[in-house]
Amino acid sequence: MISTRIQVLIVVVMCFCVASIFRLLAQGKMDYKLGIAWTFVFGSVAALALAPRTLARMAAFLGIASPMNMLFFFGFLFSTGILFSLSRRTSRLQAQVQRLAQETAMRHEMSNDVQENKLQLR
Repeated sequence: MISTRIQVLIVVVMCFCVASIFRLLAQGKMDYKLGIAWTFVFGSVAALALAPRTLARMAAFLGIASPMNMLFFFGFLFSTGILFSLSRRTSRLQAQVQRLAQETAMRHEMSNDVQENKLQLR
């Protein structure tokens, strides 16, 4: 079982993290989708820390030796899911930046051609 001290520590840290996320969301420094995802992760870890019997049953069912290891495993899985989502988003943004850079270069080139044509007509 998880000691009461560890449970309290985990819940306090998770509440601090959720409060930080809400502050970032209010300041417009974090995307709402990510804020919801991280809030879900922190809330889930806190809820699992507060339910040691459920955590112990889940750990036994999955063959994990300790409920604390189960808690870390869930935190790792949730965080990995968010990181995968961020990787996909980064790839999409990279493709958009490349496309916009190419469009800007083409427009700049067309603008230069138009200016050269005007100078030749004079």
